[in-house]
Amino acid sequence: MLVIDSGRQVYFGPAKEARKYFEDIGFTPLPRQTTADYVAGCTDPHSRSYQDPARKHTLETPEQLEDEYYRSSTWKAIEADRQQCKERSDAQTSITFKESVKASQANHAAPYTLSFLQQILAVAQRQYQLKIQDVFGLCVNTGTTVVIALIVGSVFYDLPPNSFGAFNRGNQPDEILFFTHTWSSHF
Repeated sequence: MLVIDSGRQVYFGPAKEARKYFEDIGFTPLPRQTTADYVAGCTDPHSRSYQDPARKHTLETPEQLEDEYYRSSTWKAIEADRQQCKERSDAQTSITFKESVKASQANHAAPYTLSFLQQILAVAQRQYQLKIQDVFGLCVNTGTTVVIALIVGSVFYDLPPNSFGAFNRGNQPDEILFFTHTWSSHF
C-alpha cells in the first residue's frame, strides 16, 4: 500500500501492516472505521486523532509524516529488500546480457532478432493467415474482380484495328476509367 500526503510518501509497505504502523506512530482509529478510511484519515488534518495530544505537533505536516516514515522499521525493511533485489540484478553484468542477446539473434541480423528476409517471410505468412480466415470475403472479392474484368474487357472485344475502333465504344475513355475506379474503390 502506498499512502501519499500532499505529494509526500508517508507510508509504503504491506497493506495488512498499514493500520498497525499508523497506530504505532501515534494515531488513534475511530470506532467502526475501516483500514482504508483510517489510513486516509491520518493524512487529513481535520479527521485524524492522536493517542497523545502532545504528539500532534510532531505529526502535523506532510513533511513530518514523511520523516517519521523514513525513520521507521517498515521503511528500513522495504529498503533492505530493495537493496537485495538491486544486488541480485547487478550480478548479471552487461557483458552477460550482450552475449545472451547475441546468441538469440539470427546470423548477420545486426540489432534485429530476425534477418530481413525472415521478417518478410513472417509478415507474408501472417498476411496469408489473415486472408485465409475470411474465406467468404476472399471469394466475394475475387468474384467481383473477375466480373468487373469481364465487363471492362468486353468493351474492347472485337474492336476494328483502325482509328474508328478507338472511338466507337463510348464517347469518352474516361467513362471506362470512372467505372473501374468506382468499383475498385469499394474493395
